Amino acid sequence: MKSTPSKASNKTTMKSEHVAKVAGHAHAPNFYGSHRDTDSAGSDLDNGDDTGASDKQDALLAVLENCNQCNANKAPEDRIPCQINKNGLHKQISHKMIRAWVLALINNEPGVTLKIPLKKDPFLEFHYFVPGASVSSTLGLPTAPVLKICQNHQEVPQADTDCCMQSLPPVPTYGNPPLCFMPMLKKIMKMMLDGSSSPEISKRPIESGKTRKQIRELESSHSNSESSEDIKYPTVQSWLIELKNTKGSEGYKLKYFHNQFEHEGCLSLSIDALAKLAESYWGESGFKFNIGEIAWLKKQLCKSIEKMENKYRKDMKKRKH
Repeated sequence: MKSTPSKASNKTTMKSEHVAKVAGHAHAPNFYGSHRDTDSAGSDLDNGDDTGASDKQDALLAVLENCNQCNANKAPEDRIPCQINKNGLHKQISHKMIRAWVLALINNEPGVTLKIPLKKDPFLEFHYFVPGASVSSTLGLPTAPVLKICQNHQEVPQADTDCCMQSLPPVPTYGNPPLCFMPMLKKIMKMMLDGSSSPEISKRPIESGKTRKQIRELESSHSNSESSEDIKYPTVQSWLIELKNTKGSEGYKLKYFHNQFEHEGCLSLSIDALAKLAESYWGESGFKFNIGEIAWLKKQLCKSIEKMENKYRKDMKKRKH
């Protein structure tokens, strides 16, 4: 006579199967832990089957939370993940940034490690120095958005400024010293807005939209002026040749500058006439230089003009004596 399984044994079998299924998903990644600020977008990994994701997340958090400044004397559940940006500021890494970082590690994206994040928004501040951010932080002001930093004629997009800003360390260990950089930045910006540090340079500003023919007319009329008879300013072409021997010019494409000036018919223009061009003509409506190139060129232009004017004044004093 065959024995039939009891109802109690059937229930026990079904319960054990259910427990086995639940155990199969016990290691799904939590992307930040239960004690942190999770949101509805917190589960981007499909099904949580990749148990390596949880390990990578734990390893990443261990590195980011190992900060004696932000997490000193804090309980493990109260520690925050932080990373030092290029300005030397401790910035809290948000839940979304952790998730993106872990996914990049899983996908083996080039250059991404437990200490180096992705080289794109919102991690740009950990790869690029942001002018003015450190100084404003010391004054108790919020960190300014990323300026339009142009590298290789491409603009860096604005970084995520929602991260919590911590305090400034005593001395930055890398990047440009921000407190030394600001006076030079302020001086360059002033030259860009005023046209020059010399009051004589901005006497006759040229309207934007000048054609190459009008620029040549400017050159002709400027060569007949009293100031040009007294001071013989070099041409743009000669000035560019002199810039090759200028300290710090190695990182700038002088050949590219030469081609842009030549395209606009300005190589034979004197440098004092070049300084009178409207600000807009240096950008998209004319030479198409980016903000970094304009700042460097105008700085060198002002130096050359001041050098010529000082030489002229010395010669005049010698003649009088």
